[in-house]
Amino acid sequence: MSGIERSVVFGLVTLVAIGLTDFVRKIAVSSGAPPASYLFVESFALAVVILGVAMAAEGGIHVAAPAMWLALVSGLLVAVAIGSLLYGLRLGEASIVVPLGRLGLFVTALLAIIFLKESLTATKLLGIICAVLAVILLSRSS
Repeated sequence: MSGIERSVVFGLVTLVAIGLTDFVRKIAVSSGAPPASYLFVESFALAVVILGVAMAAEGGIHVAAPAMWLALVSGLLVAVAIGSLLYGLRLGEASIVVPLGRLGLFVTALLAIIFLKESLTATKLLGIICAVLAVILLSRSS
């Protein structure tokens, strides 16, 4: 399997895992779990699993200084994103809150095209437009 094919497989695993995760999160906060406390427990479980993976696959935690700062920034952003998602799920419908949050894929694609000079093909542009339209349609409450 080529690198691109493997990356698509990982992308599909991510799609399913994130979808299931958001569903579980909706059940938890709708059942009364306080969002900040829930996020703490979820993050602890994640840290334990990731530490095990890092130890087994990489022989420990090895992050150079520049990447360490990026990891800290992205960690803070994830905390804001998931915290906002959990409070949104507590207040509203998952079928509206989750698609709006997932529009972040548009932000990532746009930033990668502008700053990392990734190519913008017609297929990518069509995919981004479809994603934006899907979020708009899913977020309409009527």
